[in-house]
Amino acid sequence: MLSKIIILITALAASTVLAAPATTTLERRQRGYITLCPESLMRGDCRDLGIQTGECQELPNGIRDRLSSFDTYGYTCQFFTDGSCSGRQDDFTGNHDNLRQTQWNDEKSSIKCTFNN
Repeated sequence: MLSKIIILITALAASTVLAAPATTTLERRQRGYITLCPESLMRGDCRDLGIQTGECQELPNGIRDRLSSFDTYGYTCQFFTDGSCSGRQDDFTGNHDNLRQTQWNDEKSSIKCTFNN
């Protein structure tokens, strides 16, 4: 009887593990951060910002309102002109190494990223 209970518990535990969504594995392989730089070509006092998927985050001091290049790696990020993810929003994915000649240079204050699978 005890062995049947152990087998049942083991089978239930295995089915729970097998039912986990595939994106969980992909998200675990994700870097977990994006890189933000105050100068073009990923130069200057660059900062890695740990990503809390789906949550609004303020850009770090030294980057806020000074962002000129960045790499989101596998994330899609919404950048906002104001704090608390307010103001004008622009969506970016991947590497953008020169915002200096664009309307987006030196204007971003907060960010919200999602995993891009």
